[in-house]
Amino acid sequence: MKRTISMAVRTVATALLLFGVILGVGARGQVELDGATPDLVIVNMADTHSAYDAYPTVLAGVRELSMEYGGRDLVFLFNGDIFELGNATATKSQGIVDMAFVRALKNYGTVVINIGNHEFDFVTPEQFVNGAEEAGAIVIGTVATTDDAELTPVSTDIRVAGRTVRIVGIGTDQINTYPSGIRESLVIPEPVAWTGANWERVTRGADYSIMATHAGLVADLAMIEEVAGDDSILYVVGSHDHIVVRESVRGVDYMHNGFRGERFNVTEVFFTPLGAYTRYRDVVTADIDGEDAALAALIEEVRADYLDAEDLAVIGTVPRDMTVLEAAMWSVETVRAATGADAAFLNHTSFGSGLVAGPFTKYRFDQFMRFDNDVMRATVDAETMRTILAHANQHEMDDLYDRSGDFLYTGGLEVRDGRSYEIVTSSWVALDFNQMRYLGTTVEFEQIPDITTKGLLIEALN
Repeated sequence: MKRTISMAVRTVATALLLFGVILGVGARGQVELDGATPDLVIVNMADTHSAYDAYPTVLAGVRELSMEYGGRDLVFLFNGDIFELGNATATKSQGIVDMAFVRALKNYGTVVINIGNHEFDFVTPEQFVNGAEEAGAIVIGTVATTDDAELTPVSTDIRVAGRTVRIVGIGTDQINTYPSGIRESLVIPEPVAWTGANWERVTRGADYSIMATHAGLVADLAMIEEVAGDDSILYVVGSHDHIVVRESVRGVDYMHNGFRGERFNVTEVFFTPLGAYTRYRDVVTADIDGEDAALAALIEEVRADYLDAEDLAVIGTVPRDMTVLEAAMWSVETVRAATGADAAFLNHTSFGSGLVAGPFTKYRFDQFMRFDNDVMRATVDAETMRTILAHANQHEMDDLYDRSGDFLYTGGLEVRDGRSYEIVTSSWVALDFNQMRYLGTTVEFEQIPDITTKGLLIEALN
């Protein structure tokens, strides 16, 4: 039976969802869910990127969640990017802790992993799939290789209360976001075209479906357009862009769940004579009391075994605690001031954490600033500058259709007609295939010799 949720009810759902409130979807009179026991509980998370500071706390939250639901099996839908090349502990140990985290989740239910673009950061595709399956996970997705066209199935079924819920995994085809050494061996369909051509086929025979996409916001919105008429879709969960989204798009519930384990979403599914209904709530990791002692001890052990003197060296001192946003704005101003530019632009997914006041070690710095890039410079006129600024600081934008997923942080600047402006950014942003996405236009950049983004920030910390 297909879901018959009304648009009015969906509107209420979206409004409450934005505030992380548990929603009884039938509160408008169709179905009363208060006090009802969900048939299926799905925990949605993604983009943890070897979040070793968060994993023990997340696991403590999962244990509390399991107790809340009477010890019943949960479904953990992990939507890509469990690994992080910028985490020295993860890279040197080839993800020992990440796989231990997956094994720990498996103790509470079923773990489904949709392949993202960082799963192969330090293992081959086959090694990742084998390792995740040995840890008890089910791996799905559209990412394949020239050697293995069926690296994983694209979907898996959850059978509960006499219904089949099919989870379909879709990957990003942004090939330059995958490790450089394996790009030529990857075979990844363009996600929007793949969805339009295959969604009906891959969901046929299931009562309900969930789209798990690691393709990013812009592709997600286009994919929702392709499937919006399918009433069997419970929700679409996105990732890749490290953002938090709680929206109804074309009548389809749509979410992103942030970055580095900062939060996870709990979706309750109720099967009723009128169809399937969902209600949602967020669990913010910082609000969870305690941590899983065994996993915390393993992390300390692995760090002690794999981090060397260079990793543990103090490279500078952070003057004050900063959130990720505050640290990003500090970085933008640091790069701008060091180069004498009118404005600096750094992409938001370069930032992996905030900054904690006090001595700062190299391995912590690499987790904060995930990538090192050359610094590029260009001179633009006022109209071009306005175009670039209109695409920046998208964390301040409300309309999803105005956003590009990953975006640039920059400081405030008043643009005046007739003036030219010197801008600086990273060599990643300045690449030809990235400029339209990040800047909304194309400009001619030149490299500033002998400096890098990380180098400028380390210099400032000293």
